Amino acid sequence: MVEAPSARPADANLALSGMRGPVALPDSGGDDRRFIAIDLMEADEIWAYRETGKHPLQPVRFLRHRRNTNKNNAHAHIRFEDPDADGLETWVPTGRLKCLWADAEAFEENERRWLAVIKASRDSAGVVDAVESVVCALIPDETWARVSPPKSLVYSSGKGVFGFRNLEALSEATRLPVEELCGEPTAFYDEGVWVVPLPTALSVAKRLAPLDPLTILREVESEERQLAAWEESWRLRGPRSGPDEQTRDEWDVRRQSFALRRAWVGEESITLRDEAIAAQLEAERLRNLVTWAIKKLAGYGHKSSAETLRRNLDGG
Repeated sequence: MVEAPSARPADANLALSGMRGPVALPDSGGDDRRFIAIDLMEADEIWAYRETGKHPLQPVRFLRHRRNTNKNNAHAHIRFEDPDADGLETWVPTGRLKCLWADAEAFEENERRWLAVIKASRDSAGVVDAVESVVCALIPDETWARVSPPKSLVYSSGKGVFGFRNLEALSEATRLPVEELCGEPTAFYDEGVWVVPLPTALSVAKRLAPLDPLTILREVESEERQLAAWEESWRLRGPRSGPDEQTRDEWDVRRQSFALRRAWVGEESITLRDEAIAAQLEAERLRNLVTWAIKKLAGYGHKSSAETLRRNLDGG
């Protein structure tokens, strides 16, 4: 397991070990790993309140919870601590209380680093799909992890951001230096996982795909058949019926992903795979031909010859 370098220590740079907060609710924007149950919030604690994702955090004093409400409709009675608020008190959804005010700076730093790695991972959906397909197919589960941004970043999906656990094993497989696997400026280490932007994962995918072209090409061929079946099902509905624009866009993404993965395995591997498929089809054709001949021989009374052919066909 790679230890975080001293310049960016694991979790220490965020001082999150003592962070507390409400349970993650539909609009809480909280990270479940770093939040505790609502009923453990204590009166007179100072919390960081955010009205929406566009608003900054501001200190409020937690007073009490609304009684007889379920967790999905939990509200808290708060008092704004800003002197300009003149002691305003109000009821707000508990999910807007993000963390203790003492942890607000660490909370915002976590959001900033996630926004940076998300920005560095922007690319076409086809590239992201191709990289994710190769990573899923060729990297063991213990070496990579699915990661997602804090729920407070409600408009950021984190698509294209990847997590790697064992950089030494990944380095050995890809021949990429460990320093390169975690060297992107936006990469960071969090709870045993290196969170890396798309360019790093793209380099990994391009190195791995030629090492196991058969696995990649079989997966691409299967997905191509599935896409062809979907297109045919729409064609059979008639000219007046067709997929909507979103569906067509998704098909284009798949086609781009197919093309990229084929390019990454290399032309030689594709040629060998095509030759293997052609040989398999020819063998199947010949087998069917011999099976037909066996039936004809048996039908004309040449049962001994038919049986000899059958034994040879079955490898007996």
